[in-house]
Amino acid sequence: MADQQPTKLIDRTGYLAHKLQCVLLPAIENGLVEVELNTRSFFVLSWIDQPQPPSQQDLSRALRIDATTIVAVVDELERLGYVNRVRSTADRRRYDLHLTPAGRAALERAGKAMDGVEQEFFAPLSTREQASLHTLLDKLLDGR
Repeated sequence: MADQQPTKLIDRTGYLAHKLQCVLLPAIENGLVEVELNTRSFFVLSWIDQPQPPSQQDLSRALRIDATTIVAVVDELERLGYVNRVRSTADRRRYDLHLTPAGRAALERAGKAMDGVEQEFFAPLSTREQASLHTLLDKLLDGR
């Protein structure tokens, strides 16, 4: 039986996914500085922008961010004038989160900044490869 060579770290998909995160997230952070957001606050603001207003608990579950951190992020977005907490008419214990006009404008500016970051970061890939990567990542994360 031939000796099996140990798998090199660079050959591990998990390592490459980790390295991608380590390189991409700082690029996103830099792109969002001008709109006074960071990656986490952009994700939260984006998730709030939906027809049915989410609660902080909804955000925590959907974005996999602990409840304490969600409260701090929403507090900061509220301080910036981007989000309002409104007591739910369906459940008085719950606060629904709504974007303000300033929040919608900030989200639009942040979306354009994200477009630029993603365009630059993924430029080495063709449009077809970018779409394939997106599809594969979505497939891997489906239901997780």
